[in-house]
Amino acid sequence: MLYLFIYVKIRYIEYKGVLKVMANKTIKIGKKQFYNVETLAKMLSIPVQTVRLYIRRGRIKALKIGKFYLVSEENLQKFLDGEGDK
Repeated sequence: MLYLFIYVKIRYIEYKGVLKVMANKTIKIGKKQFYNVETLAKMLSIPVQTVRLYIRRGRIKALKIGKFYLVSEENLQKFLDGEGDK
């Protein structure tokens, strides 16, 4: 029983570490740059709720990792060029 508790504790700490990484403004994976919702809202000068609405409606394509959305630089550029679904 003690072994199970230790295993759960380690997984919780790793999960918290992932949350800290996801809370960063930008993440670079390979050559791709990803932005979180809060960063996009500041860049576009619109409310965070509007960015989330655009993502839910498909105007901005995003990856959902856990409870976080990440938008690639490529998808952001498509949205700015007007190529997103309206």
